Amino acid sequence: MDFPDLFTGAVMATPTVPENEVATLLNELGTRNYWTSPVPEIVNPYQGDGPTAPYTGTAYRSKHVGDVYDTSPYPADNPPEVPPYVKKDKPQFIVTAEWIRRMGRLIAFVAPVA
Repeated sequence: MDFPDLFTGAVMATPTVPENEVATLLNELGTRNYWTSPVPEIVNPYQGDGPTAPYTGTAYRSKHVGDVYDTSPYPADNPPEVPPYVKKDKPQFIVTAEWIRRMGRLIAFVAPVA
């Protein structure tokens, strides 16, 4: 889907989805019956109010997170270089945009618009 597809009166073409893609999508469900995808960012868990003195270091300037008390999202694979942060793989969660994309592909396969 692209932004112009959302305009009033816009007609969006239904994609042709090959059977091998459908098989892959169904196999990705496994026994869980849901899809997971890596999330681009994670957040610090809420720990209550932080200290009253502002953090004056430079470690967080380009990480979009102020300190360990800040619950703003930051990249899991590129965290601030101060303890307790460690580089880790992006966590896997149910990601709404990916779920919609995958379901759209399955729906296009079973109900193609002529």
